[in-house]
Amino acid sequence: CRFPAVAINTSDVRSQDANVSHIGFNPGGWFNQLSTGTRRHFGKLVFGGILYQFIAPKAQAKTVPFDTQTPSSSKISALSSGDDATAVIQEGLNSAKNGVFVLSNGVYNISPPGLLVPSGLTFVGQPGAILRTVDDTPFAMINDLASSNNIILDGLVLSGPWSKKDFPKFANQKDRSIFWRKDIEGSIGIDVQGVWRVRHIAGRRNDLLQTPAPSKKITIKNCTISGFGESGLLIDNVTFFNCISNTILRCGRDGVRMYGVQNGVVRKNTVKDIIFGYTGIPPHYNTYGITATRVYGNRLFPDPSCRIGRISKNIIIERNLVSGVHSWKSLDTHGGQDITFKSNICLNSHIGIGVDKGGFNPLSGFAPPRNIIIEGNTIRYDPELKGFEARAGITCFAHDNNPLNLGSDILVVDNDVYGYGTSRRDGAITISNIRNAKILRNRINNSLRSAICIYGYCDNIAIEGNVIKTIRKSQFNISYGIIFQTSLASGIVCNNVIIQ
Repeated sequence: CRFPAVAINTSDVRSQDANVSHIGFNPGGWFNQLSTGTRRHFGKLVFGGILYQFIAPKAQAKTVPFDTQTPSSSKISALSSGDDATAVIQEGLNSAKNGVFVLSNGVYNISPPGLLVPSGLTFVGQPGAILRTVDDTPFAMINDLASSNNIILDGLVLSGPWSKKDFPKFANQKDRSIFWRKDIEGSIGIDVQGVWRVRHIAGRRNDLLQTPAPSKKITIKNCTISGFGESGLLIDNVTFFNCISNTILRCGRDGVRMYGVQNGVVRKNTVKDIIFGYTGIPPHYNTYGITATRVYGNRLFPDPSCRIGRISKNIIIERNLVSGVHSWKSLDTHGGQDITFKSNICLNSHIGIGVDKGGFNPLSGFAPPRNIIIEGNTIRYDPELKGFEARAGITCFAHDNNPLNLGSDILVVDNDVYGYGTSRRDGAITISNIRNAKILRNRINNSLRSAICIYGYCDNIAIEGNVIKTIRKSQFNISYGIIFQTSLASGIVCNNVIIQ
């Protein structure tokens, strides 16, 4: 490796908000635009695009009596405990006065096709109001159609078919895939529909697909969602999305899955026990606490320019607690741009925070990760946890060293990483095929084999001011504080402390 001199101003590793201008209002609050290029990277403006800040309203309608909101209240109050409430609640959603529907205390049985929330509506659940499925049929309990606008879901409690029972285990991948398609796929707590449903569920080819316009201004907050086989929240093709203070438990593949979300805030959510997974090599079936990805193209649905499955962009993922995503990633982006992971807590996942490619050939579309901040997160793996494996606390990968595929401008700063690394390659922090990666002031402890591992093509990398303690030896009886497993790297390594 060669290490030319690189001037770095580490005192200016922060976000700066400037020139705030109001651009719009929705029932959930104001969206403020921050002027282009206001985030600084080592004192140098590197991020283009537009950043947005969501300011929540001062009050919500939780105390409004239900019977003043909709003429269907008498029908709901007349329901018996075993009755199907789907049609009656749907009538209330369709006829809500003043754009607000408040669901009062009670347990309500919901059946397929679930509830459809129209544009312009605030749907509020009062304390004690629970929506539950009555059998294992996979469906989305709450749906927002593609191209919906100005919807708020607040304080709802959704109970899916897997809330109180375990997902089955399978001896082979074939039986597992059959079970996924038959009993899991489509079991979703809240589904904001978009490209995925039009393309994969409806089965329309890209050459015949009229891409739906993005939904806009969708807010989901203070909700509790448990026991859905596929996803707690599936948010597809949305501009201006806010996911605040929700609790998501015991879902199969994802807590929060975002396809092509642009300008979003995912803050102060709790995601626990994402269990079953989708595909992958056993035992690492793909599960995600929170992911910002895109709908990939493929042989049947080619998308070389990412026109159909647009990238996720301009999203802040902060102050979330994610635990029990044992088989894959707590937090993730595939092909995201201008994504910030800040002040999250990630516990006992195979990978804590994963930054990855979002496509890698003309069929899937090229979408390398760019302009990513990973700052101030706590990522820990309990060494006493049995039956699972820690891989890397933080991974930042692009597909290869083709200039079109390289990731760029990745900042990993002030994170606390404990208990990660593998015997063969990945360290607690691993970077590959990234240009302009900065790994600064992280605290890395109890790693296996290496604390920081660099491989592939990595140009202009800076590793500075990290404190590394206790690197456990691998099965081959070796350990490294910082290792470059490549001859295709350039940058600077300085002022790190390594204590063995």
